[in-house]
Amino acid sequence: MWKRVGGLCLFLSAVLLPSCSPWPELPPRPANVPLDAVRLGGAKASWWVKCGYKSGVNVCTVFNSGGQVLEDNSVYRPYDGGPPVPDQELRIDPKRSMIQVIYLENGRILILARAFGSQKSAIDAQWGGRH
Repeated sequence: MWKRVGGLCLFLSAVLLPSCSPWPELPPRPANVPLDAVRLGGAKASWWVKCGYKSGVNVCTVFNSGGQVLEDNSVYRPYDGGPPVPDQELRIDPKRSMIQVIYLENGRILILARAFGSQKSAIDAQWGGRH
């Protein structure tokens, strides 16, 4: 009898639990988004970003969840004023990054060049100028 009850419980959990998940399903990667792009955001609002080093600057392409390009090889500047980040160090921290501010796993930050002043001020205010 316990085998039947256990089997029934296993069956019901396999059928019912996926539909009761507290985590919404993430939208799939659009076909035009590169496989090495990183997802930012969550289930309700998400973006894909791919950054690189080209012609002496860092550039990033940002896609919305539907694959539309929001930033196309836009220039991003290092927050710390240092040199651009080489490709091998461009590992994005998806939990902290946003479209205009890309946090890297090595602790560096890239800021969209045309929003540099306002975003740098916001980071300075948040960290008290210590970042």
